[in-house]
Amino acid sequence: MVFAHSNACMKGCHDTEKNKDRYRWGMFPQRARLPQTTALTRIFHESSALQIRGSQTSEGNRTSMNHAKHFEVYKQAVNIISKNLDMNIVITDLFVFLKDHIHLDELALIYYDVPKNRFQRLGHAVSPNKKAHLPEQLVIDNAVGYIDTVFNDAESVIVINDPALDPLATAYALHTGKSERYIGVPLVHNKDRIGGLVATRSDDIPYDKADKALFDLLKSPLALAMSNWMRHHRLVEINDQYLTQKRELANKLRGDCQHKVIGDKGGLREVMGNVQKVASLDSSIVITGETGVGKDVIANAIHNLSNRRENPFIKIDCGTIPESLIESELFGHEKGAFTGAQARKIGTFEIADKGTVFLDEIGELSLSAQVKLLRLLQHREIVRVGGPKVIPLDIRIVCATHRNLEEMVKVGSFRQDLWYRLNVFPLHIPPLRKRKQDIPDLVSYLIKKKSREMNLPGRPVPNNFDLLALSAYDWPGNIRELENVIERWMILGSGAVSFQSILNPEAHTAPCPGTLSAPSRLAVAGFESITAPDQIMTLNQLNKEYIEAALKICNHQVGGEGGAAARLGLPRTTLASKMKKLGIASCRTHKAPPQMR
Repeated sequence: MVFAHSNACMKGCHDTEKNKDRYRWGMFPQRARLPQTTALTRIFHESSALQIRGSQTSEGNRTSMNHAKHFEVYKQAVNIISKNLDMNIVITDLFVFLKDHIHLDELALIYYDVPKNRFQRLGHAVSPNKKAHLPEQLVIDNAVGYIDTVFNDAESVIVINDPALDPLATAYALHTGKSERYIGVPLVHNKDRIGGLVATRSDDIPYDKADKALFDLLKSPLALAMSNWMRHHRLVEINDQYLTQKRELANKLRGDCQHKVIGDKGGLREVMGNVQKVASLDSSIVITGETGVGKDVIANAIHNLSNRRENPFIKIDCGTIPESLIESELFGHEKGAFTGAQARKIGTFEIADKGTVFLDEIGELSLSAQVKLLRLLQHREIVRVGGPKVIPLDIRIVCATHRNLEEMVKVGSFRQDLWYRLNVFPLHIPPLRKRKQDIPDLVSYLIKKKSREMNLPGRPVPNNFDLLALSAYDWPGNIRELENVIERWMILGSGAVSFQSILNPEAHTAPCPGTLSAPSRLAVAGFESITAPDQIMTLNQLNKEYIEAALKICNHQVGGEGGAAARLGLPRTTLASKMKKLGIASCRTHKAPPQMR
């Protein structure tokens, strides 16, 4: 029987007769038509046809299998090899299949690990009544030279009926204590030496040319499958490295963020207590407060304390996105949804699935965007701009604003139903002027932060005179303004630069009644009277004089609105405790009622 390849493959011309089969089988009673397969499998078939033809020419009638059987074996083997990326499953299924056509006790797919100079077993199968002899890893002497010899050999299939004649077979024999017969196929893909298929048998029957012909059929599909596995394995490794780096970075960021919540034991104690209560839940949160109080820091803390901390935290500043683009940015769009939409865009909400979205300045959202946000909160789903498909999402919404959303609801610029959905757990961040006890810690943190950012040597924490000046200021720009002042102070250099010379209260809103002006602050604290080292007061003396001066200005009122405690940025009980410690007496602790006339 002679196997004839089609003219289309052998001569490069097209068959002109209608409905002819692509392949013909000479001397056969009927034509065999190839099954419908993928393009990749058809390539395997063509490769196999050429291999079978060459094998037929050289071996003649001595071949133990006819070509039809070769083809059927090849077809079934390709189906087994190509249906799974798990090489262990592939080899197990292939072993069961091959045992019907060849005697073998063990089958293994191995690859040569170049960096570690060893043979690594990928897939493995062994007969139920046999003991496995092929180890998972094996190192042999002069492995590189052995690989060169094997892959440069003219024979595509290697038969080892005498293990003493082969270094790898000898190494296996030393490892297992048993000498066996081997048959192997070196696997090459795109000129890359990627491994081999090895089979063993323990009986006295040697592997013959028919066995070689069968293994030769498996060479191409196995090489391609193994190459695909190696690419897949490399992608998995890269992905694992990425996830590891992501976790490490997230842990580092969480650690940094824990240090950034300055005042959790001071002016933000109540706020952080509420954060601890709500963080582990999925309730929507609205953070309110003046500009610059650190609403984003609180939002980050909520995410880091939540069950979503391993997933994305994405901040969106609604005030910086043009109104015409905000829906596209948040919800995404389909190709052709509007002029310029040349491709599909995945929105921020989809990217943040399983995580947290922080919508800063939510009061800037358009009414149409508010409608879509309401749908997300109610049904946990979105629709891309211009798209019909409903996309389910699992995200948490944390919002922030410095505007009065209730007033916006009254005038119709913010949806009432959305406000009710968002305002499940409101958090209000007090301004810096109401938590001045946190200023020393904030200053210390900001100095370290700016030192890293500007690559400057860390400066010491400002002296007590500077801290008093900072505490006396009302900070209309809150922490953002304090950060700018710290940066300016560090840029000016290491000279004797005081914060008092940097601050310019007159440029801001007029001070409240009873607030010390710049000259009076210096005079009250005794700064101007210090001209020699022996005139420097102790900190307790300085605190005592400063508190007494504040009490005098506040008409000796300790608590209440306009009292010394409020002016100094301290709780009334804290100031009372300091006064007791420093031996300061107060005539009254609250503002006296107006005299009746």
